[in-house]
Amino acid sequence: YRRALDLGEVTAGNALGDMYRLGRGVGVDINRAAYWYKQGADKGDAESSTNLGNFYLNGQGVVADDQRAAALYRHAADLNNASGINNLGYMYENGRGVPVDLNMAMSLYKRAADLGDRTAVSNLSRVQERMRYQPPRR
Repeated sequence: YRRALDLGEVTAGNALGDMYRLGRGVGVDINRAAYWYKQGADKGDAESSTNLGNFYLNGQGVVADDQRAAALYRHAADLNNASGINNLGYMYENGRGVPVDLNMAMSLYKRAADLGDRTAVSNLSRVQERMRYQPPRR
C-alpha cells in the first residue's frame, strides 16, 4: 500500500489508515492511522477525508477540531462520498464546525440516503421530525 500511494493510488492511504486503526497486520496505532488517512486525503481520496474527519471530530490521533472535520467532510461530499455527505449533515444539524442549519442538514441527509447511506435515512427522519415539532421562533 505504501508503494501504491507513492505511485499515486489515492485509495492506498485509506487502506493503510484502516490497517493501523483496526490492527490488521500491524499493531493498532491511531496516530499512524491518522497519518495515513491524511496522506490519502491530501491526494484527494474521499474515504480518507471522511475517516480523517471522524478522527478530528472525535479527537482520535489528532487534536479535536470541528472546523477541520467539517472541511474534510465537505471535501468528501464534493467527491460524492455518501458517508462524508451524511457526516457533513450531522455537522450542520448539530452546529459542529459550521452554523446550525437544519435545512442544509436535511438536504445533505437526503443526498446521502439517495446514494444508499442507511444511517442518513434515519438521520433525515429525525431532522424532519425535529423541524415538524420545533416551536416557532419569537
